[in-house]
Amino acid sequence: MNASDAGADARLAESLTAVIVKAAAAIRAIDYRSVASRVKPDRSSVTAADEASEAVILEELARLAPEIPAVSEESAGASCGVRTHFLVDPLDGTAEFLAGRNEYTVNIALLRDGTPVVGLIAAPALGIVWRGVAGRGAERLTFSPDYAALRAAAPVRARPWPTGQRVSAAVSRSHFEAASAAFLTRFSPVDTIACGSAVKFARIAEGAA
Repeated sequence: MNASDAGADARLAESLTAVIVKAAAAIRAIDYRSVASRVKPDRSSVTAADEASEAVILEELARLAPEIPAVSEESAGASCGVRTHFLVDPLDGTAEFLAGRNEYTVNIALLRDGTPVVGLIAAPALGIVWRGVAGRGAERLTFSPDYAALRAAAPVRARPWPTGQRVSAAVSRSHFEAASAAFLTRFSPVDTIACGSAVKFARIAEGAA
């Protein structure tokens, strides 16, 4: 990747930040206690909140970069025959959302020639956006409760292996199974941090796990 590509991707990340915060607001406008939901063929749930977020994102991506196709989880049968595309999960952690927990996210990435070059994760209930650009590093931003303003970004870095310290492992709240538990015994003693959705990966990226 050359400097001009990295610069263009950084500018795109700024624009996508506004998109993902708008999608977060669309989710938060829907009451999880009464939201309409249905079960997909893979037995996972999809709600009106997933669909509202997806509608916002796909409309904004079509406006920002009409030449780049978008593949979204909730668009049944969507496929992409080109190697450069947006990849979208409009509401990751639907089970957490329906349970009234704050560990659900909105995820948007740009893949170029099959490689992720821009990625954003927003946690609507936490008021946080994590974003990264290949060659530019990653950072964390917060947004106001009314979704009107973003606050200053701070760089995030994964922490080194904690020599002589307990390992903190981020584990799935809904899908933690015996194989994962057995794997973690190799690093005992381990402090586990249970959380849902892509929040786990963001916590690793910022050094919390």
